[in-house]
Amino acid sequence: MASTTGWDHIIVGGGLAGTVLASRLIEASPKLRVLVLEAGPDVSHRKDILYFQSFNFIGGEFDWNYKSVPQKAFPISSGLKLGTKPQNSEAHGRAGKLHIESPISTGRDYPLAGPVKQSWAALGVEALRGLDMNAGQNLGLGELNENRHNGARQISSTVYPLAGVTVVTNVLVGSILIDEADNVTPRATGVRLANGDDYHGTEVSISTGAYRTPQLLMLSGIGPRDVLDQHGIETKVEAPEVGKNFNDHVLLWLNWRLRNPANGDALGSSHPRWGEARFGTGMPASYVVSTDVPKDGLRTAIDRDGNADRDRYLLEKPHALMRTSSWYYFGVPPQKPDGTHISTALMGMKPTSRDTITIASKDPADLPVIDPNYLTL
Repeated sequence: MASTTGWDHIIVGGGLAGTVLASRLIEASPKLRVLVLEAGPDVSHRKDILYFQSFNFIGGEFDWNYKSVPQKAFPISSGLKLGTKPQNSEAHGRAGKLHIESPISTGRDYPLAGPVKQSWAALGVEALRGLDMNAGQNLGLGELNENRHNGARQISSTVYPLAGVTVVTNVLVGSILIDEADNVTPRATGVRLANGDDYHGTEVSISTGAYRTPQLLMLSGIGPRDVLDQHGIETKVEAPEVGKNFNDHVLLWLNWRLRNPANGDALGSSHPRWGEARFGTGMPASYVVSTDVPKDGLRTAIDRDGNADRDRYLLEKPHALMRTSSWYYFGVPPQKPDGTHISTALMGMKPTSRDTITIASKDPADLPVIDPNYLTL
């Protein structure tokens, strides 16, 4: 068991931000005592996670499986494991720690890639130069890029070494310990786990994501006084904006039934291509398409929303407002990947909706109350 005292830096949350912060701290000052507390397990050496074959992500074993408040109760995914898959800051380079791979670079010539590209061109959406979504202009059709190296996902906790960092997994932090000495600005001095164990340190960083961070702050007495009073939590720091201005993308999946499943165009069919090693080196998808929306309709919507000053920039030049991932060569739930369906994912890239994250109770095991206020003001 890790020591409960004497830590220089305690980091709550072992996802992308937490693991990178821990790695950089120990790289800069190897003598620091750095502790990372993560609610999920360490999956960095599980082959079913590193390679595509796993469906344990969205809605699976390593998903918090949040639900929004009714609108109608959207499922909201969030990782529950040590490390996560980062986005590459140098999307064209291989000299750094993170690598980019794509269908073309790994030889994954999917059967419907050509017809899909032609169909988008018929709609007026042209292919980007070199199919490159990261060349400064992303309006158009480009290749799907993923952070992988030799086909394996690059989990941040392995890309950014944690040697010298103490990592404790499968522990849920319930609150931040706060020193409220008279005439002293409140200061975090550690954390308390949901089981009552305390860890004390000089500095505390919270990197538990957009959903859990406001929840943890409120459970610690940092947040809107009315919410804390409602749940019998003593206000340590009144911060009305905690949990406010939540802004999230809305994602819509569509399944498409194949006219001729016997052609073997989708994952789950008996066609031998799906047993080839190269088709296990990345997400079975070809392209990502980014498009703008008609400005007249957008202008009317912005004026109606009453936030013209905030959102007017969307009218000033073309923006990638909608993103379509086309196609995924498998069906998504409730459809099984049985070779009979393919799917597309539609995402609003610059939503103007704003709303809240709050708490359901003072029990840290209860999921936060998430209201993304999708498709409204």
